[in-house]
Amino acid sequence: MLKYYRIDTKMLLRLPYFIVILFFVFDGVRDNVSFSSQLTVLRELAILLISFVTAYSIFSGGLKVKAYFKSYLFISFTLFLSMFISYYATMFPVFEGLRTVSTPFSIITKQIQFFLLIVAFYKYESVTGGEIERLVLFFIYTACLYALITPLIYFYPPPFFEDYKSWGRFGVGYPTMDAQMFLFAFVFSAFYCNFSKAKFFLIASVLVVGTLLQVTGTGFATIAALVLSLIIFPSKQPRSLMITLIFLATLFVFSLYFSYADKFENVVYLFQSKALQIFGAEESISLDIRQEQFEQLMVLAKNDFVTNLFGIGGSIYVENQFSFFRLSSGVIGFSLFIIWMFLFGSRSFSKFQLDNGVLFFSLMTFVLSSYSLVSFYLLPLYGLLALATALHLIKVKHYYEKN
Repeated sequence: MLKYYRIDTKMLLRLPYFIVILFFVFDGVRDNVSFSSQLTVLRELAILLISFVTAYSIFSGGLKVKAYFKSYLFISFTLFLSMFISYYATMFPVFEGLRTVSTPFSIITKQIQFFLLIVAFYKYESVTGGEIERLVLFFIYTACLYALITPLIYFYPPPFFEDYKSWGRFGVGYPTMDAQMFLFAFVFSAFYCNFSKAKFFLIASVLVVGTLLQVTGTGFATIAALVLSLIIFPSKQPRSLMITLIFLATLFVFSLYFSYADKFENVVYLFQSKALQIFGAEESISLDIRQEQFEQLMVLAKNDFVTNLFGIGGSIYVENQFSFFRLSSGVIGFSLFIIWMFLFGSRSFSKFQLDNGVLFFSLMTFVLSSYSLVSFYLLPLYGLLALATALHLIKVKHYYEKN
């Protein structure tokens, strides 16, 4: 006798959200596999689908903006305007033949996706009937899984993996981006989720070890900033527990690398170099390269009053989000970006008690990432900031509804 199973529409609607979360974790790995282009299509389709479903839900129910969200709309508008200023020059480059981060269409699309993902995650529960916390937990657990399987893949790579060791790090993706992704997961586990002390210690230890194994100066600096923040600000976990696990994780990775220095010669050198850079005992070659990229392009931008004021578009190559805005959207766009950061940071700090600081620390992680990465081009970074923003807005909504 045949059995018929009813398809749960809500469950199907949740699927693309979980696919997007998988790309938050594994997007760096995607670049290092032979079927990268197919995965890219899947990623973009998943984002497009959740954006479409969210838009349909919003407009079919009538577009209403609560009074307490108007300030957030204004803050978001400053960032959007900063990006919008460069759109024309991005599609129609002022200077031909420049090395670029990607295609003009891709650059603009990714910037717009940040705003779409904020709304999509904010509306997740009403659209899918699922709990946003389950989405956050899925991200944290998947990040832990990635950290745990990295050594296995590094030493015994599947046949479809390509030259992932070119970075000279103990990682299989994009080291700096992956390190920051692990720290986003740490922030969510420490400031959003209600884990027991034992469970948090286990999860956070894996995430911090995963970060340190990437051996990135940005990761080290962000960990140092988080340690200082943990001393000052409250969290859902005891300060002593978090600082202890960070210390033990650092000691473990340090011992691992230096015990097998013959096998990790390049990694040990990088580890020493990045640690010295944090304390100012050694100059950062990578930051010098980024500064040189910026200065070469600034010569072009400053040649003309209009390009200096409005930028030369996003069809450029710099590995620093601040430099990218200064060049792509000029003095005006860069000023708006700084205003956005200040207003967004101030708002997240003023509402610290509502979301326990998850947005504040996520923004801090994002900003530190932006010193060595074009953060609004990398899905795990702008996507996780979008998720943190949505979590914050949900908490704000619940607070005003109760009062």
